[in-house]
Amino acid sequence: MVSFVKSSALNTQLFAKLCEDLGSENKCLLYHTEVQWLSQGNMTRRVFELKNELLAFFREKNSDFENAFGE
Repeated sequence: MVSFVKSSALNTQLFAKLCEDLGSENKCLLYHTEVQWLSQGNMTRRVFELKNELLAFFREKNSDFENAFGE
């Protein structure tokens, strides 16, 4: 899921704008190469913090990841 959002500059910018519009505390996802080995759990935590924003983004993109959270 993170790779899908980070796969292009456009997706990254659209996701950041969506988070901003929704008033999210965080506006970007952490990519595994951007965190040290011992803090990779932060990437997973950020995904769950931005769960609603990710769902909205995946719905806009008609992505199969929309079902990833079991809703």
